[in-house]
Amino acid sequence: MQGSQPLRSRLLDKAQPRIIQPKITRFLEASTLLKGRPSEERTVITRRQGSMIYNLRDRGRALEDKFAYEQTLNFRAEARRARLLGLWAASLLGTNDRELYTREVVTLALSGTSDADIAAKLRHDFDAAGVTLPEDELLHHMQDLLFEAQRDLAA
Repeated sequence: MQGSQPLRSRLLDKAQPRIIQPKITRFLEASTLLKGRPSEERTVITRRQGSMIYNLRDRGRALEDKFAYEQTLNFRAEARRARLLGLWAASLLGTNDRELYTREVVTLALSGTSDADIAAKLRHDFDAAGVTLPEDELLHHMQDLLFEAQRDLAA
């Protein structure tokens, strides 16, 4: 006779302290909810119960995703700034093929060089072409173009 009763009623019929009974009830209700559901739904239901492990894992994944997103945005902003800088420098130099010069600047910027190295290349090209531009003005313009690129990406 005992084998024919459902598990829930057998557990609840026993003389148990009142504190344990709600916990068993919650566990049994959750286990009946989980039966026959796809694994994604089971994970969602289990996470809703407030497991600390799942919360920490979710938070860790969210922080990793945020970091990856910010790195992607920074890379795109740097690439856009290099393109704008190349077009600006090509117009000052008066080169016939602006796209080729822009491609050179973008390749240099994306190869991992610092802003000082990019400024040195531009300074060398400006000196060779006879363009007079103070160093601080060049660096200031590079910073302005970076802000412009970040603003364009944010929009």
